[in-house]
Amino acid sequence: MRCDISFQYIQKDQQIGDFQTNTNGRINKLSFRTDGVPYMCSVGTDGNIVVWNLKERRLQAVHRQAHNDRIVSAQFLDNEPILVTSGVDNALKMWIFDDYSTTSGSTGICRLLKHRCGHGVPPHLVSFYGQRGLLSTSNDGELRISWLQKDSECRALGQRALKGHKLPKIKHFDSSLIKSRFWANVMTCHSGDNRVRLWSVEKMRLESEMLMPDMVWQSMSGVTCVCISTCGNFGFVGRVNGIIDQYSLQSAKHIQTMYEHNDSIRSLHVNIFNNVLISTSADKTIR
Repeated sequence: MRCDISFQYIQKDQQIGDFQTNTNGRINKLSFRTDGVPYMCSVGTDGNIVVWNLKERRLQAVHRQAHNDRIVSAQFLDNEPILVTSGVDNALKMWIFDDYSTTSGSTGICRLLKHRCGHGVPPHLVSFYGQRGLLSTSNDGELRISWLQKDSECRALGQRALKGHKLPKIKHFDSSLIKSRFWANVMTCHSGDNRVRLWSVEKMRLESEMLMPDMVWQSMSGVTCVCISTCGNFGFVGRVNGIIDQYSLQSAKHIQTMYEHNDSIRSLHVNIFNNVLISTSADKTIR
């Protein structure tokens, strides 16, 4: 246990009190409520919001993982029970304390009121989603949708299907709007994974179904690229060993395997008439 926050009487150069916590994070910012409730909040490198009761000189509450990385700034709005925080995770969040102007029975717990956020690290893949949207991803494994006419609606597609786990880096993705109301309409392939993940922009989430490799040993190879057919019914998966697998997006079942190249597939594309699949490979061929 060590002293993290110390109060000093500057005129007399005396310490008049301190707050202690067993956290290992460094405190970056303090902010005081000005609406009549004697609360102070501290934020720091652990991404938590710590609420202190100044009247009773004790820890009131801890809101854990308020940000995904360290918090660099926090400020209460004047005469409001609202705290605004920003962090290096590229997020700006507004928290509200529902106790208003009393500490009677208050737990000191805040809830998220509003937030604006983007990728925690620079995006490396960006693609148009129809004419009004952008899909993007970065090394944090998130897939985000941004609407060009509504810059306030930039959201990450949920990953609840992973049950707490995080996806590896997305290497490539493709999307289609044609059947977006009926089944998954985004395919992603990931570093070190021979499976393809399915997403629904309509439901704003990662689906539990995956495009699993076929039982033949050739399909166990890693995935390099993905493509959705023009009709939105089929998904194509290019692999390191040069084969192409076709799947039904409605059922997530394997349809066929095509042996067209002798080296890694670099890109796949279905023409606008939905009758030709074009593939390029590291073997210097286009088919």
